[in-house]
Amino acid sequence: MMTGHRPGFGTAGTAERAGGASPPAVSFPLTLAPGVRYLLIERSVSNCYPWHPVEPVASTGKEATRRRSSPKTTQPGEEATPMSPRPKNPPPDRRGEILEAAFRVFAEKGYRAATMAEIARAAGVTPAALYYYFPSKADLFRAAVTERRSQLQPALAALASPDARELPPREFLGALLRAMADFLADERTRAVIRILLAEGPRDPSLVAIFQEEVYGNIGAVLGYLEQHMAQGNVRPMDPRVFLLFFQGPLLAMVIFRDLLRLGPYRDLPNPALVEPLAETILAGLVPEKR
Repeated sequence: MMTGHRPGFGTAGTAERAGGASPPAVSFPLTLAPGVRYLLIERSVSNCYPWHPVEPVASTGKEATRRRSSPKTTQPGEEATPMSPRPKNPPPDRRGEILEAAFRVFAEKGYRAATMAEIARAAGVTPAALYYYFPSKADLFRAAVTERRSQLQPALAALASPDARELPPREFLGALLRAMADFLADERTRAVIRILLAEGPRDPSLVAIFQEEVYGNIGAVLGYLEQHMAQGNVRPMDPRVFLLFFQGPLLAMVIFRDLLRLGPYRDLPNPALVEPLAETILAGLVPEKR
């Protein structure tokens, strides 16, 4: 029978590495199947060089506690735990400070000349914090207009209710006129109006923002006018023309008194202007019942 000798078994080098006597040479018939021959070789090696697995040492209570409390480190190739997402809505207190600063800078320098860096300095925040809240100057202007709309919105919402449609025209239009006068007299609104007058012809997107944010509920007023014109309670005319007559004096108040500060008007208080204006407009547009 043919036999094969596995080199390395029973040699002096192997004995020296093992630190003991040389094991006997091992020979296996070459006619054995390779798988069987491999198992016999493995068993022979185990008999010559027995090994014992190291018993795991139980952790003490302190070590176990430390292991449980220690942070888990991410191994290469292991997916890290995602960090908490940034809040979708930034804290309102910082937004308010930034908007107030934006109103001041816009009023002083205009929309085109104002820079985000100047607004950040005026608000006392870093440029990175400013861009966190408002990614662009256009976003900041939209937020400023939206903030201004919040002053006018309650009055417009109340006048758009079904009950308001049944109010007498003098009461309805008087409330609308006073709400708009208070809205336009606010210094922050005047800053927005100044931007629209100066930059609107060159940048129609600014006018579109104001149109969308402020004039979104004007349809309710037009509907009221159409209804009461049909009932004979308001002089018949195109409702849009009515609104121009209605709003024109208020806009003149903003331009002549507040923006240009012209002599005869600069110190005219709001009540002294609004009440006579309301009476005059309503007397001309709302006929008295006989």
